[in-house]
Amino acid sequence: MALQSDGMCTGMPVHYLDYVPGYMINIETFCGYIYATITIPDHLPAIIPLKGKDGLTYPRGGVDGLYYSEELRVLSSRGYKVTCKSGYLFASADLFSKYVEHFYNLKASATGGERFVYKLLLNGLYGFFCRASYYNESKIVNQDRAAEISQAHPIDAITELSPNLVLVNYAPYLDVECNLLENAITVTSNIAVGAAVTAIARSIMCPYKCDPNNPILYTDTDSGLFPKPLPSTVIGPNLGQWKDELDGDIILDAYFIGAKAYAFRTERPHKFYGDAPSMEKVVVSGFPVGSVSFEQFKEVATIGTKVKVSIDRLVKDRVAIVMKQGSMTRTLRLRDDPK
Repeated sequence: MALQSDGMCTGMPVHYLDYVPGYMINIETFCGYIYATITIPDHLPAIIPLKGKDGLTYPRGGVDGLYYSEELRVLSSRGYKVTCKSGYLFASADLFSKYVEHFYNLKASATGGERFVYKLLLNGLYGFFCRASYYNESKIVNQDRAAEISQAHPIDAITELSPNLVLVNYAPYLDVECNLLENAITVTSNIAVGAAVTAIARSIMCPYKCDPNNPILYTDTDSGLFPKPLPSTVIGPNLGQWKDELDGDIILDAYFIGAKAYAFRTERPHKFYGDAPSMEKVVVSGFPVGSVSFEQFKEVATIGTKVKVSIDRLVKDRVAIVMKQGSMTRTLRLRDDPK
């Protein structure tokens, strides 16, 4: 599903108006951001993301946070209890519908690199509004100068080019005072718009995550694996519709051990001459495609086997403070395995 693109085809918070106390907020008409407590009933799934020091979690009970009004409206309509504490009211306007429609139609008939460019123009638009307020600086310097820069600035990466030259990528503000340098290149951003698109995208997914008759097995932003087929009315090539990535294949068995870590095997009930009778797919974030087989993943998920894979990558030399070409071994295992 072209989730973010679909999410941009609605009203966006374009101008801050006022701070509003909770008792004056009607989430059915309010546009803006609301400090709220979301209470998750026992019979509904925990789908409210909460980012903390241990990563992204989906807690039960009550969750406090700052939420976009559209997301609270949808959650309330699905049975989640929303208690508003205060909010920031915004004026609303349709900013992107014509832009999205124009490039989505161009992408539909394009191929190759041209299609990639149109897709980038669509998917990159909302992220443009959430950019950091500055561009990182990149310089080729000697080792001594690199050490000086690392003492004064937050370093993003240092890559070794030769025995005495390195490419340094760093933030252009002083580490101690945390203020931008005079010659830093700044950018214009609008967090209200970017965050609204993300919240609306979650709202679009909400009904599918909450359907008790077809409980979602796995989801990752704009995709999902379901035990039953979705209605044919929501599948198609149009904006806001789902795409059947398996093209009618039926999943025989599937295993999920974490975010971006799953495997499944399918069969093709209507295969033609020359078609493979089945297909296996393994997705593990941080592991090269094909490095873990379906059977290996199955053993990890069912009996706790560990799979070790050697990966070529840039490795940080902590003594020289540089990045060098090297290799590392990664181990695929269940999360609660301490070893």
